[in-house]
Amino acid sequence: MGDRNAFFKKLFLGDLVIWLAIAVLLAVSFIEVYSSIQAMPLKYVKNGDFNGQFYKHIFLELGGLASILLVVHIGVKRLFSSKFIVFIALAAVVSVIFLWATMAFGAMVNGARRTLFGIQWSEAVKVFYVIFLAFWIGKYSTPKGLSPTKAGWWVLLGVYVVSILPIGAENLSGLILLTAVSFCMLLTGGIQAKPFMKIIGLFLGLGLTLGVIGKTVPAELLEGTPLHRLHTWVSRVEKSIVGGKTEEDDPKLNFVVTDENYQVSHAKMAVSGGGVVGKGPAAGRERYRLPQAFSDYIFSIILEELGLIVGLLLIFSYLCILWRSVMIAYKSESMVYAMMTIGCSLLIFLQAVINMSVGVALGDFVTGQPLPFVSKGGTSIFMTGILFGIIISVSAHVKTLQNRAKSKAALEVVAE
Repeated sequence: MGDRNAFFKKLFLGDLVIWLAIAVLLAVSFIEVYSSIQAMPLKYVKNGDFNGQFYKHIFLELGGLASILLVVHIGVKRLFSSKFIVFIALAAVVSVIFLWATMAFGAMVNGARRTLFGIQWSEAVKVFYVIFLAFWIGKYSTPKGLSPTKAGWWVLLGVYVVSILPIGAENLSGLILLTAVSFCMLLTGGIQAKPFMKIIGLFLGLGLTLGVIGKTVPAELLEGTPLHRLHTWVSRVEKSIVGGKTEEDDPKLNFVVTDENYQVSHAKMAVSGGGVVGKGPAAGRERYRLPQAFSDYIFSIILEELGLIVGLLLIFSYLCILWRSVMIAYKSESMVYAMMTIGCSLLIFLQAVINMSVGVALGDFVTGQPLPFVSKGGTSIFMTGILFGIIISVSAHVKTLQNRAKSKAALEVVAE
């Protein structure tokens, strides 16, 4: 028994709470992805092999788990050493090149070009961007806060334009997510008020310019350009923020499901039908009606089939990941490692918030953001695994430093 415990302790290094949260995500994922896959239209399932689709998901989740373990056992110190950093930089450059190529040659998924060679390169670029920003903040961090040079600001702007704006061309929610993570990391890193307000003004100006173009330029003229989805963005922003009276506001409750409100309506039906304990696995009806029930709307299906209790457990798991990551960053002696932990955890947490907001129909909008480590996917699962791996690897590094400090203190006491 002792040998077995020692084996698992050596295998699952780092923060135990985060490992437990990952276990919850995996358990919920296996149950609900299996349920959602069984309801997929037959035309999307090769040879009608529904179980084969589920086995593929199991393989991908295990691959994501393996990516966590790989990063953890390499160790954050070795991973970002001079030997490995060259390969990481090369992989980042290749990912950005393929991201740009995706805009022109990628496969169309739900009206947007998202994959090339079966890989969603934007997911890889997200990870590399967070790593870059952590190193950038670490380089210009001072006791008085963040003090970049003028050249440093231009480097950051250049990396953002080259790597993040292409993501926004096909996926507005991805652009918003990474911009929000950038703001949070800069604030945590100690950015001063004046440059931060300039950045806010720059983005407000950019958003206003795009809004004016979307309202004045016909959609036909934007076809074939990087702004070909601009009218879709403007429409979603208007529905989500500006709002307006809908059939649901009718005092007579004369609500009609239309093509425009179909997904949001059925998401609400799923949420309202689940109750506290849910209808049971594979007992929900909305998995047959909601498109992408195994991805974009998986939280709706979770609430319908497993109920409010499991839904709250899932939310609590993501909150625990964020909380433990903040604690790990606080204890880290390196600004780079601290920023990397904060960035990775925010990317996971905010992506979960976006997905769950869509799942409970908080606003009339739809995004392509999967629920991290729960939704069915490919590239996103592996990249989320790397994010988890970095967080846990930093926690293991912090524990090692703490143990060394304790041993040194004990030796000094003995010497005295």
